[in-house]
Amino acid sequence: AAKFGAKCIGEIMVHASGEQLKELSGFVSSGALKPVIDSVYSFDQLLPALEKLESKSVRGKVVLRAAY
Repeated sequence: AAKFGAKCIGEIMVHASGEQLKELSGFVSSGALKPVIDSVYSFDQLLPALEKLESKSVRGKVVLRAAY
């Protein structure tokens, strides 16, 4: 993980180069790296999504879908 960026306690801060992001996307495409998704919210469910994040009971990523 440190290969792809700098970490700090509590949050991850990533400073990746284009080459590193290309390598990372290859892992995702091949299935070698699969993100864990806790829940998915539509944009009009922003407040419940934020409440979920603040609850500290999240076991993966909280996804907010934005229509465009």
